[in-house]
Amino acid sequence: MTSDIIKKFQQAELLLNNNAYSLIKGNDEYDYLINELIEYIEENDKDQYIITTQTIKNYQDRERQRIHESIKENPVTKKIREEQ
Repeated sequence: MTSDIIKKFQQAELLLNNNAYSLIKGNDEYDYLINELIEYIEENDKDQYIITTQTIKNYQDRERQRIHESIKENPVTKKIREEQ
C-alpha cells in the first residue's frame, strides 16, 4: 500500500509531504482519493507539485461546495424546500 500511494503520485510527477501521506494512508478509499487529488491539481493548479494537507483540505472544501450546489439545483430538493 505504501509504495502504491507514492508510485501513483510519482507517475503524476507530484510529491507528497508526510502529513498529507498520513491523511491519504488513513483513508479507506485511498485509490479514489489519490485519483481525485491528481485530477484536482491538474484542473486547478498546474504549478503545484507538492501535495500537502492544505491541498487535501482545499479539495474537500471544493467537493463539499459542489455537492451543496448540486443539492440546491436538484429539482426534487428544490420542490421540497419550496413546500416547506
